[in-house]
Amino acid sequence: MSISKEQVDYLKKLKTDNPTEYTKEFKKIDQELFKKYCFKRNYKTECDPFCVDAFTGKCQYLIEMNKINNE
Repeated sequence: MSISKEQVDYLKKLKTDNPTEYTKEFKKIDQELFKKYCFKRNYKTECDPFCVDAFTGKCQYLIEMNKINNE
């Protein structure tokens, strides 16, 4: 799963039009990306900012989440 421009645009619109729905959708995408990309998913429930991939900038989960956060 890669975050598309359409998804980012949709989330941006939700953020202003319906913050509650935005929060739900953001959390859903966050968990989907975490489950797909994080190699620690078997024993963690959220991103560990001190893991090797996060520290070296190679974490695909963070790369995808930054597409949303940078908008």
